[in-house]
Formats: sequence, C-alpha cells, structure tokens
Amino acid sequence: MLDPSETDGHPATAIYITQPNSRRGQRWFLMQKNWTVPDKELILTAQGKSYKIRLKAPQQLFEDCGHSDFETVAKVD
Repeated sequence: MLDPSETDGHPATAIYITQPNSRRGQRWFLMQKNWTVPDKELILTAQGKSYKIRLKAPQQLFEDCGHSDFETVAKVD
C-alpha cells in the first residue's frame, strides 16, 4: 500500500482479510494504525495490479495497528 499524500513515497505492508462466509463477502485490511482514518485514500498494489481504495471507519484499533473496511474507488494504470 502507498499513501499518495506522503512525500517520502515508501510503501507499507498490510494484510488483506476476506470473510467469504459473511452475507456481503466482507473484506478489510490490517494495517499500520496511523492509516486507519475514515475516508483516507490509498493505493493498493497486488498481483501486478493497482487500485485506489477509500477506507471506511476503523473496525478495531490495537496498540500498533488497526483494521478497516474499504471500498474500491478506481483501477490505477
């Protein structure tokens, strides 16, 4: 993941978690705590593809990380 608003441009690692047995096929990220802000837009790159995502309200915050649901905004070329 990459935060386009940060000037250093260093990507961070996040864990993508799906819940296929839920009613809506929920998915969320476990990521560094300072990124778990509602409406924050990030660039997700995985398997050679990139997407702009928008975080929703954090579901839970831990000491050094948090998990947040998200929505896909657009594919990035």
